[in-house]
Amino acid sequence: METIYITTAYRWGWLNNRSYTVYVGPDKEKAIALANAEASDRGGKYGCLVVPWTNNEEGLPVAYYPSAYCEKEPFNNARIHASDSIG
Repeated sequence: METIYITTAYRWGWLNNRSYTVYVGPDKEKAIALANAEASDRGGKYGCLVVPWTNNEEGLPVAYYPSAYCEKEPFNNARIHASDSIG
């Protein structure tokens, strides 16, 4: 089965903040190039992750371009999680 690559932009690299899809398709090089361009073009506000999907299963990330915070990978922001949990 064909591998599909999904490129997602995460605001400040936080999984529990705003995010949007940049690319979905079979071209790995295009997915990586668009992730790099999007992270650069957004002035450091968004980190971009590229993940492969094969047979309806997510694979290990193939590329990540960090936000201005220079995170190694996207992560949950504990402060956002805490404020969302207050009820």
